[in-house]
Amino acid sequence: MRLSVASPTHPSMAPDPKPEARALVDASLVDAAAAHVERSSTRETLRPDDRLKRRVDFRRVQSTGRKIHTPHFVLAVLPRPEGGPTRLGITVTRKVASAVGRNRVKRVMREVFRRHRELFPVACDVVAIAKESAHTLGFADVLAEIQGAQRGLAGAHRPRGPRRGSYGGGAP
Repeated sequence: MRLSVASPTHPSMAPDPKPEARALVDASLVDAAAAHVERSSTRETLRPDDRLKRRVDFRRVQSTGRKIHTPHFVLAVLPRPEGGPTRLGITVTRKVASAVGRNRVKRVMREVFRRHRELFPVACDVVAIAKESAHTLGFADVLAEIQGAQRGLAGAHRPRGPRRGSYGGGAP
């Protein structure tokens, strides 16, 4: 087998007859790359900072946060004392569905959070706990439930006052 060696007489080694055309092509490639970077930087992505990952964070929100009940979810909301972005955690147990169904519930809820962050309270941790029939919902259904829970979500970031009732804390 014989390997060819590039020589100055090879056409690919010849000087470029039109350097202006080459500059235009190079400039268009640079413009296309810049447009791609600009599009990717403005994408609605779900960054790692936007997600609850540690079990201790999930437990803290579930035990001390305010709970808003919807037909297919329980939303636990806890304000973040240090501020920062709203973070989402999703809990789906085996009672809800098979692995495929559980992953679908999480995927749809993440997409609703990603596209409609304005529906969730600012600087809070939110844990969405799926109920048994949540695996049957689509994007529009989950979005409608979150929109229906707006009043509860809007008030969830305010600190709790004393509870009224027969166990004290209320006016006589």
